[in-house]
Amino acid sequence: MPSFLRRWRWRHLFATWIAYWAGLALAILWRPVSIGRRLAELPDGQASVSAEVANGLVTVKMIGQGAEVWGGSASLLAIVLWIAGPPLLLWMLWALSRSRPVAAARTAESLGARAESDPERAALNDGVAFSDHLAERPHTKEPVGIRRGRDAR
Repeated sequence: MPSFLRRWRWRHLFATWIAYWAGLALAILWRPVSIGRRLAELPDGQASVSAEVANGLVTVKMIGQGAEVWGGSASLLAIVLWIAGPPLLLWMLWALSRSRPVAAARTAESLGARAESDPERAALNDGVAFSDHLAERPHTKEPVGIRRGRDAR
């Protein structure tokens, strides 16, 4: 897994997605847009552009002066994968490369460990482990549940 992904933040991920989508739009739409601009300069009735979606297939045709100038088609699944596939894969790689908290990685070992033997003790903000707070807490007996009878007020 690439090590540079560990240093990335959300803004890096979003910037990469935007750059990908801009490059994809440029690569896919450059030629049809430039041909469409040329066709728009022809006199009325000499050019037409049609788009159709049928049976999961998107088809675009550009006709100028009675001849097909440009045509393209792609399945809806292919279009969705072009748009969402690489950003989704990049997000998955980024999420997998993120470091996991030490406490979550060692829950079985760290639960109930005394502060003196815990190597992460120095990393705690207040210098006292949570298990120490539980040991020093006085036990109180409190009623649990819904009160019934005359104490229900």
